[in-house]
Amino acid sequence: MPVWGVFMAFAMATIYIIPVGTVFAVANLNSNVLTVLGEIISGYLLPGKPIVMLIFKVNQSRSSDDRLLILFVSFMRIRD
Repeated sequence: MPVWGVFMAFAMATIYIIPVGTVFAVANLNSNVLTVLGEIISGYLLPGKPIVMLIFKVNQSRSSDDRLLILFVSFMRIRD
């Protein structure tokens, strides 16, 4: 996978953190919009390379999940 593909996956996860996080916070639904968009974009940019498409999708969804976890955990306060 090219280096620009990794940066693009992280950039897409960063851009979509607000809408996905809002839906997750309000409705408790983890929308998998990024996985579908990641498949479409990586399939368009790198045709004929299915393994690279899967790597792109995993990088994108994993970084999005990690950022949501860090965002929500940093705002949680446990009071005694």
